[in-house]
Amino acid sequence: MSIFVSGAAGGIGKGACTVLKSRGEHVIGQDLVGGEFVSPNMIGDLRSADFIERIERTLSAGLQDGNLTGVVAAHGVSGAGRLSEIGRARAETIMEINFESVVTLFEKVRAPLEKSGGAFVVIVSQAGLVGEAGNGIYCASKFALSGWLRGLAKETSIRLRAIHPGGIRTPLLDNALRDMAAAQFITYEELTAKRYGSLPAGRLGEPNELGELIALALALRAPGLVETAITGGEVLW
Repeated sequence: MSIFVSGAAGGIGKGACTVLKSRGEHVIGQDLVGGEFVSPNMIGDLRSADFIERIERTLSAGLQDGNLTGVVAAHGVSGAGRLSEIGRARAETIMEINFESVVTLFEKVRAPLEKSGGAFVVIVSQAGLVGEAGNGIYCASKFALSGWLRGLAKETSIRLRAIHPGGIRTPLLDNALRDMAAAQFITYEELTAKRYGSLPAGRLGEPNELGELIALALALRAPGLVETAITGGEVLW
């Protein structure tokens, strides 16, 4: 049994791989750069047609240890900042990476997952559930994922899982918070104190904690789409 994880060198992707490997799963990690859990032939850009075809051939041709039983789409980029300053080219890149490449990846792994009765887990974001000031394009890309998954659930037997993290301690979040602060004309310290100073959990979530939820989502046998929000203590509404 094998599980494919995109964004395996990043915070959440690495956390997922850490937990899955500790449970004896065979993990095939992908990222733009190498890393502890990134397979040597899986270093590449998911927006590249040639690279995505390589993934399809690898995962559809039959794996040495059996079927592909799960895919975790954990890749993505931040998109914080004022809309007037991001520009069209950057906005299109954010949408391509955070939304379009996930759709493309799903189509390439659809056949082996349908064959194995597997699960497709997408790391969306709480920004795919509620709007965030200074984070409009990122929210748009994540709302797109949420809507797509809800529609997709009506047309596939694959077990779909949408996870909506909030404050998880990763480099991506830290960079996004700095851009969100600049977009609101406040300091990074002012933003983090306002947003995270009174979290019920008293701290941000950790990548490995989210990895535990990802492992649970993969194992859950419930059909259709299951959505869950784990926020590191943030309150969504």
